[in-house]
Amino acid sequence: MEWMKFHYICRQASLKLEHEQKSLTDIIDEIEQSPMASLYALEKGNKRAVSSKLLERIRNLKNSSRTKRTLSLYGLLELSELTKNIKIIKSIVNYPVTLALIFFALATLFNKNVLPEWRQFIDFDSISNIQYLFVQNNNLEIASIGLVTFASIVLFYSFIATALLKLMMSPDSFLLKAMFGKRLRLAYTNLYTLIFLPLEMAEGLTKKSPSYNIIITDYLNKVLEITDTSEREYRELCYQNQLILIEYINSFISTLRIVLFALVIMSVLGLLVGAYSSILIFGEAVL
Repeated sequence: MEWMKFHYICRQASLKLEHEQKSLTDIIDEIEQSPMASLYALEKGNKRAVSSKLLERIRNLKNSSRTKRTLSLYGLLELSELTKNIKIIKSIVNYPVTLALIFFALATLFNKNVLPEWRQFIDFDSISNIQYLFVQNNNLEIASIGLVTFASIVLFYSFIATALLKLMMSPDSFLLKAMFGKRLRLAYTNLYTLIFLPLEMAEGLTKKSPSYNIIITDYLNKVLEITDTSEREYRELCYQNQLILIEYINSFISTLRIVLFALVIMSVLGLLVGAYSSILIFGEAVL
């Protein structure tokens, strides 16, 4: 389910809960099947999405003032920036990874089919150290494998970053702690707390999770009891933390992209030098 549709359902459910004597499950089912709800879905909903899982948990809430408050808060949110940035992450990573794979294919072709044929005509005692470096099979093979390995690491990081943008990882996740720095982990923890804690409070789960930000936890306890402008403050806080998380993720992935581009350029130069060195050495051997 897309976030825009989730927000719409929560807004409508909050209004209907006050005026209709129906269970929250029936109200949500009615809203989901309405023609208006389909206008908020650009594609087929994913039941594994966090928004779908949140809605399933909301269905089981009891009709109370805190439930209405939670629905109202979720209805005001704007989390579509997270979804938009997933496409940006893919565009950042796909191009250099594709270049790395192309280089690997060309280097493998050169290494297996071209260089072995030339090496039988090369007098290794008469060539320079630089030329020797580039006409050895192992050197080119190691360079291409190393490049593809780093490209795989960049691709894996992009998958994890996508999972973060989908809010699919717990702040206590080992991968999150092992792969990212403190600032990015804190930004993710803050946003995760803002999104999930209101529902847990409505469910009566008052025990504070160690993964949650204590400052935000205390703040949300007050927000759920106040009916004034705190709703707007909650929305602004979520939006700001969303942008902070996106900025940290984009910065991190962009740094990996720059390093990968540099390795691709160096590898391509190495392949060109190796090819031309082999041609020159082969020409000298023939002459």
